[in-house]
Amino acid sequence: MLFVMTMPMTMMAGNQVKIDGITYEVILKGYQAKVISSERSYFWFNNTNIVIPPTIEYNHESYTVTGIAERAFYDPYGGYVSSVTIPSSVTSIGNEAFSATVNGGCLEAVYISDIAAWCNITFGGNIGLPHRLYLNNEEIKDLVIPEGVTRIGNYAFSRCSGLTSVTIPNSVTSIGDNAFSGCTGLTSIIVASDNPVYDSRDNCNAIIEKASNQLIVGCKNTVIPSSVTSIGECAFDGCSGLTSVDIPSSVTSIGYSAFYGCSGLTSVTIPYSVTSIGRYAFGNCKLLSEVICCATSLPSADGNTFNGSDVEYATLIVPDEAYNAYCTTAPWSNFGTILKLSEASTAKPYIVTAKSYTREYGDDNPVFEYTSGMVLDGTPEITCAATATSAPGTYPITISQGTVTNTGLVFVDGTLTITKAPLTITAKDYTVTVGDDLPTFEAEYEGFKNNDDETILTTAPSFSCAATNTNTDGFYDITVRGAASDRYDITYVKGQLTIVPTEAVINISSAGMATYCSPYDLDFSGVKNLKAYIISGYDWANKKVFATRVYDVPAGTGLYLVAPEGEYHVNIGSTSCYYINMLVGTTSSITLEPTDGDVTNLILTGTSPQNASFKTLAASRTFGANKAYLQIPTSVLSSSANAVGIIFDDETDGIESISGMGHANGDWFTLDGRKLNSRPAQKGVYILNGNKIVIK
Repeated sequence: MLFVMTMPMTMMAGNQVKIDGITYEVILKGYQAKVISSERSYFWFNNTNIVIPPTIEYNHESYTVTGIAERAFYDPYGGYVSSVTIPSSVTSIGNEAFSATVNGGCLEAVYISDIAAWCNITFGGNIGLPHRLYLNNEEIKDLVIPEGVTRIGNYAFSRCSGLTSVTIPNSVTSIGDNAFSGCTGLTSIIVASDNPVYDSRDNCNAIIEKASNQLIVGCKNTVIPSSVTSIGECAFDGCSGLTSVDIPSSVTSIGYSAFYGCSGLTSVTIPYSVTSIGRYAFGNCKLLSEVICCATSLPSADGNTFNGSDVEYATLIVPDEAYNAYCTTAPWSNFGTILKLSEASTAKPYIVTAKSYTREYGDDNPVFEYTSGMVLDGTPEITCAATATSAPGTYPITISQGTVTNTGLVFVDGTLTITKAPLTITAKDYTVTVGDDLPTFEAEYEGFKNNDDETILTTAPSFSCAATNTNTDGFYDITVRGAASDRYDITYVKGQLTIVPTEAVINISSAGMATYCSPYDLDFSGVKNLKAYIISGYDWANKKVFATRVYDVPAGTGLYLVAPEGEYHVNIGSTSCYYINMLVGTTSSITLEPTDGDVTNLILTGTSPQNASFKTLAASRTFGANKAYLQIPTSVLSSSANAVGIIFDDETDGIESISGMGHANGDWFTLDGRKLNSRPAQKGVYILNGNKIVIK
């Protein structure tokens, strides 16, 4: 007896091959293969758990499986596939690929090996997605989209009822239609705070498109923020756990199938701001018993807006002035009972709703209030377990009968949303000398509440600095980042590391004078032959400025230097001095204009200290770094003056000692020593009590 063993492979017409019950179309040019159909009987009798390989062999060549065609595993008789393993090589799955007409084509499980690859698949329409999604045989419940993923395809996680939470990183900039529709177990949705396209502002447990302020994905714990202006298509599609929804008055439109299939939804209030409601927006909401529409101008709505929601047994409450319009316009006229708002107190039941609030962590709770649309006899009891120390999140605001004696009421709880409190972490500034060790960087904190300190952070901040050593003087950013907290929304502020040289080297040219500005504090007291001056005043009558000699000079101070030609070494230290100075120093090259607001700019000119002056500019010019220029208020500068001279206060005035002249303190003298009878009336420079006094 001869036994011939063969692989379960069948060559077919064209570029098709059947392997293990699956027919592939081979794309010869790209060495790719696509699943186009399957043999129902093969899997029915052999295995209902299909494993699609990443590659197949055809004519002794290897082909990568990159696609699953439309209706590849479609079965109108009930679905013979219970689970499927899809390799990360697949980039597209066609419409109704796993659908079945009898049980809806709901695969029990899909097994994948790479979430990023799954997010990037191009999905068709109703492909028959699973109840459960597994990553390497472990069910995905808390879905964290990996950093680096940029898109989530249409229907990527649709109908995955096992999902309980979704976290979206900042890299995702595209989310397809119905990406999370029908995820009935979803309770938490978080978008990274630095995502440029989407957010989940105010801990709303939703995905909001920033540019349009449209809510595109919600869940049963969603609290719609008051900044949302529209609810997108299928945003809450299949959210069976949603029992009531508070739509803020900022919303103007509700999209196609926005709340379709919310089978637990019993009541909804549509604010006056809504002007359009899409097709099937509240379709198949079987428990919907009461709708309050506050719009006096009827929102445009399709005849199928409430399709399948049995509104013929429900109540619609509308503004009195629009009552007739609602009664005669579909789909509103399809409601079994339509009441005016003023008559709504007779409706059984009637809704009393606790208002929802948002506050920061660490703040006290607001005073809780409610809305009813009618006068209540008594006061409802409203409670919330959250306190000032409660962590950010959502907390129910529970409302109950309290002392209310009205009967037939339905009490609807509100929600307190506690957001993270703002916290600023600032890197401290440091100053070291060239050659010193780098300091140990630390931070300062602003915004802690409840007596919190940095120990409450779940991750401590880290520091980085462009300076890896202190060999080169300069200014370097100290960057702080990486802190994490479940209570605080963190903002970072850079610090600065200043590496100071031991001395400044100043060169004086043959002119014997110059302007100068240093980024560091300077000490001129030990430098011979070099004099440093600030400009402390202006004699407008004589068109001269007063140069006052200084020794300790703060960083950034504009100086006028006088010295013989040569190189001078000035110690760098620290000073607490402050001067009223008309010189403006600059440590970088700038473009200097003739005037700056209400002041006139002047620059030093001359060939020696004896003929030096400050001259006005005729036009803009480039002004170099580490120099200074003079600013004089234009209003006091003579219109005819194009230059001003310099008076030095350390020059001899011919008076050796006022006390030696036998005159009492309080006497006035001219600079040549002549005593005056009283305080001079003319402008000029005089001597009083041994000091020079300028009278303007």
